[in-house]
Amino acid sequence: DDEEVILDMLEEMLKSGDETVSVVRAESGVAALLMIGECKPDLLILDIMMPGMNGFEVCQKLKSNSSTKNIKIIAISGDHTPGVKERILSSGADLFVGKPLNIIGFREQCFNLLRQ
Repeated sequence: DDEEVILDMLEEMLKSGDETVSVVRAESGVAALLMIGECKPDLLILDIMMPGMNGFEVCQKLKSNSSTKNIKIIAISGDHTPGVKERILSSGADLFVGKPLNIIGFREQCFNLLRQ
């Protein structure tokens, strides 16, 4: 995500009550791809609308690469335009969640996806 407030909220939500969770943050699609090359996360929460490279492009690049194709991707967006959900899912995202996020439900969705 490119909004510091959202990044803070997501990090706090993911770490709450679980010291084993490690979070790495990126404020653009390009920065995310660079970090993913270094840290190989299990889960990526990806905002669709980001500067430099949007979530559709990031998702397609990750899912088309054999070393990153198994990363679980949850796409989030405040854009409720018809077709956005279908487009990001066809780009390879495992789940789409619209903003504003229900924090408790969203945390559960993240960990359920990781258990699959």
